Amino acid sequence: DDQLTFAKNLMDTCDLTLGVGTGAAKDLKSAQRNKGSKNPILFTAVTDPVDAKLVNSNEKPGGFVTGSSDAAPIVDQIGLIKDCIPTVDKIGIFYTQTETNSEVQARQAKAAIDDLGGITSVIRTCTNSTDISTAITSLVAEDGLDAIYIPTDNNVAANMNYVKSAVKGKNILVVSAEEGQLKGGAQITLSISYFELGKRCGEMAVKILKGEAKPQDLPVVTMGTEDCNYFLSSENLADAGVTLPDNII
Repeated sequence: DDQLTFAKNLMDTCDLTLGVGTGAAKDLKSAQRNKGSKNPILFTAVTDPVDAKLVNSNEKPGGFVTGSSDAAPIVDQIGLIKDCIPTVDKIGIFYTQTETNSEVQARQAKAAIDDLGGITSVIRTCTNSTDISTAITSLVAEDGLDAIYIPTDNNVAANMNYVKSAVKGKNILVVSAEEGQLKGGAQITLSISYFELGKRCGEMAVKILKGEAKPQDLPVVTMGTEDCNYFLSSENLADAGVTLPDNII
């Protein structure tokens, strides 16, 4: 595995390593464990570092690994759908079933929908880029579907054109977990800033390298709703035939 080999090489030559994304971070931790190294590892853009077994807990990471999580404000994002469509009855959740972080977010999104009460959730998944068109078309065909929620998902993000095509003219709202998905076809989001996420991880690196803190004592950084911003795409909204209330605009 090229990525694991690269991780081993970094572990051999660096005082501190950074894994961007769950897969890269897990490869670094595996290389660290195999080498018996105590050199610190940071991660960023990992949705659930506990579920990924990178840390013991976000508050007390333990070991030699910590970092910053890109966990989205899912409850508020689902709430945004309700704000945009006060009469919403059915919300679809769409993600790639082979992406663990996406599955975690999908479960959280379903729980948030259930908590609103009186709203049905429908889940559809794809396995890779080859079946995304079929899967999203199936979801859009659901009777009475008002909106679709898409978590942070690398495969879907890279193929948002299929989502945009599927909802064209269908009056279906597409809410994404992060801003980048609006470039391909999502319509509105309450998104974290990946720039700020990386910056905070860099600040953790400085503290560790200066000897001011140890990874096991640095809580995982997460972005609260106050760190997020609203974004919308007028073009994508118009293509789908969706009109938002004036107060949302």
